[in-house]
Amino acid sequence: MAALAYPISALQLPQTVLPQYEPDPRVSDTADTAEYLERLHTYVYDVLTSLRRSQIHALNSEFASFAKQLDGLSSLTEGWDGYNAPRPSPQAIEEAQTILQGMQEELVKPYWVSASADGGVAFSFASPGNRRAQIEVLNSGEKFAHLYDLNGNSHTEDWTENIEGKTFRELLEPILQHVQP
Repeated sequence: MAALAYPISALQLPQTVLPQYEPDPRVSDTADTAEYLERLHTYVYDVLTSLRRSQIHALNSEFASFAKQLDGLSSLTEGWDGYNAPRPSPQAIEEAQTILQGMQEELVKPYWVSASADGGVAFSFASPGNRRAQIEVLNSGEKFAHLYDLNGNSHTEDWTENIEGKTFRELLEPILQHVQP
């Protein structure tokens, strides 16, 4: 059972902020009100936790499929695409697995996971419209996000983790904003 981060009785507000006390006939006493607020807080917290767990449970099977696709990339041979594309390196696949785990924790699902024609792994994202994005982890260790649309507009961002102190979620934000309708 979750509890409030602080007991209601510990609230210390300046007297000038508090309204004059007038008994409310609908409330028997402030102890009942504090107990009710604590129960309400617990209920809301439990409902939100339950919703998040159900989202995570539903996505787990999809992310398991993506993880399986990543594992399968290690069996590709040189020239897998018919144009001499290098196969993804074990390091690129391992880094892609870390990124996939981060996306799962943030509840951000890619549209597709595939090998990159430049050698490495690509996570693809698509909007209902014409906007697309890819996160690529190359065999060289380079990581970037490529944001583009079907009209020929594009932008590439360095996607090195913790670049300029950014969190993983902050790295994902431009992609999410780009592909949202």
